Amino acid sequence: MYGSLQHLQYPSMKKKLFINARFLTQPITGVQRFAIEISKQIIKNFPEVHFVAPKNILHIDLAKEFNVITFGNFSGHLWEQIELPRFLKNHDRPYLLNLANTAPVYYPNNFIVIHDMAVFDFSSAYSFLFKKYYQFILPQIGQSAKKVFTVSCFSQERIKIHLGIPSIVIPNGVNQKFNQTENPGKDKYILAVSSLDPKKNFAGLINGFLSADIKDYTLKVIGSSNRVFNKSTQVKHYNNVTFTGYIKDEELKQLYQNATAFIYPSFYEGFGIPPLEAMASGCPTIVSDIPSLREVCGDASVYINPYDTADIANKLKEVCYNSELQAYLHKKGLENIRRFSWEDSSIKLMHYISEATQ
Repeated sequence: MYGSLQHLQYPSMKKKLFINARFLTQPITGVQRFAIEISKQIIKNFPEVHFVAPKNILHIDLAKEFNVITFGNFSGHLWEQIELPRFLKNHDRPYLLNLANTAPVYYPNNFIVIHDMAVFDFSSAYSFLFKKYYQFILPQIGQSAKKVFTVSCFSQERIKIHLGIPSIVIPNGVNQKFNQTENPGKDKYILAVSSLDPKKNFAGLINGFLSADIKDYTLKVIGSSNRVFNKSTQVKHYNNVTFTGYIKDEELKQLYQNATAFIYPSFYEGFGIPPLEAMASGCPTIVSDIPSLREVCGDASVYINPYDTADIANKLKEVCYNSELQAYLHKKGLENIRRFSWEDSSIKLMHYISEATQ
């Protein structure tokens, strides 16, 4: 974890706290993963919290686990900006924790987690309407929130630059179900896990993989596209490259454990959970040499220049054919993940919320 948490514990609160559970209506990417894992820890240790969501929930089992209240007839931003504030007004204006970047603009008791500034720093990746909406709403909710949280020191710096406001770092964690439980033999494939959007640099990855000329290996890409991203993202088919779409965590763990290497060639990240999942599963990692991933991965990864196809190719060959390097990365990865805990992050988050409401 970032800093000592020995003096922190789950606090008591004088006023009700609701969590904006709109994230349960969305496909799971890193933002939704953060919201889900933090929520699981909060309800385990802080049962007084309530969850409210629109009716179009995708993750029914989680909604039952969180005992979610569904309200209203709208969905998406309309629900969040119109019906959610009305619901809160009718419940004595409690504090509202928003874990997934957005919040009702004209609600006075918001706490907000803003994960990154990609809509400003890498705006070409997004559709026109999505980009404009977020470039409008983030300054509004950021300025009026009681506290703003983010997931990395990199994002903290970018929020200060773009929004002119301070934020508190609450890092992502690693779900323990990804922890290595066996020592399987490694299969000859390289794994990549992410949504398929331009920031993730899958075109560069595939070009690097093909130019590496490692014909005894295949590349497996796990993830799905999202309509909010720019339509310039293209997925082509090659004999030794497979795209599986979204898969469940149990199958993903097996893929992590059996892969020779995991690669994360992003141009931009606010944090980056998949490299930590790979490390927890005992898989050597190759990641982009960008500030957020340096912060998260430390000395436990091989770094690539995501704009340099030759560098991607060379590092892939280096890791795939160097057993000593694989063993080093395996060891360092298991050490690195000890810095990250969903429970510690949730305690830190609730401590700062309680502190701001006294």
